[in-house]
Amino acid sequence: MAVGPVRVEGLAERPTPLRSPFTGTDCVFYRFMVEEYRSRGRSSEWVVVSKGDSSDQSFAISDETGSSAVLPRGAEFFLPESHLFETGLFHESPPPEALAYLSAVGISPTNLFGVPRRMRFREWIIPPAHRVVIIATACSTLGDLTQRKNTLLTERLSQLKHDPARLARYDVNHDGTVSVEEWDVARQDVESEVNSELAGERRELVLARGDNYFVIADESQARLLGEMGRKALAGIFLGPLLAAVGLVVMMAAAKN
Repeated sequence: MAVGPVRVEGLAERPTPLRSPFTGTDCVFYRFMVEEYRSRGRSSEWVVVSKGDSSDQSFAISDETGSSAVLPRGAEFFLPESHLFETGLFHESPPPEALAYLSAVGISPTNLFGVPRRMRFREWIIPPAHRVVIIATACSTLGDLTQRKNTLLTERLSQLKHDPARLARYDVNHDGTVSVEEWDVARQDVESEVNSELAGERRELVLARGDNYFVIADESQARLLGEMGRKALAGIFLGPLLAAVGLVVMMAAAKN
């Protein structure tokens, strides 16, 4: 996987699973929403009273090439609804996890008269070992490779200077000293060794939000994501306007 915009499909994993807030289901990511049914004059509607997600908790995605960490904050999620249940006068009581959440955020499950409020609890989750598709920016965690190269080069040249046997190999005229020209040859050899070492070193990459799309979707959305990925690449090469139009069209299609 190279640094930059990527599309990755694999299994979502986490060493210690999270637990969704309303059902206590093991997962690597969750999103939730609490709505209340409210009447206003002749009209009634569902109003969001609380919502949240676990986007501050990282997870990993694994495929045939290896595993990469995912930092989900700022992503657009396309996931099927995992759980939906209502509470109220003619419905069952909320599960203990839902009641505990309401208490924690200061929302009463009943009105002033003790009548259960009509509420709707919704959860979206990514279960452990579930296949997902991610369009994101792959970022290296090695930091400044130039600085790393310079540090290694300085260390190796210092080691060479204190190794008379190795240093003697560059004394081509056998005059007992290493001239400026001979030292340049030694430096080039050491630099080549450092470059080869860094090239073979495995880079740890994380998938996160960049300047382009950041989408995490259930495998069932793969067809949609494929089209979105093509439009994302078009946005990279043809300009932000085309990318923005493509995103609006795809999001509209996802809602239908």
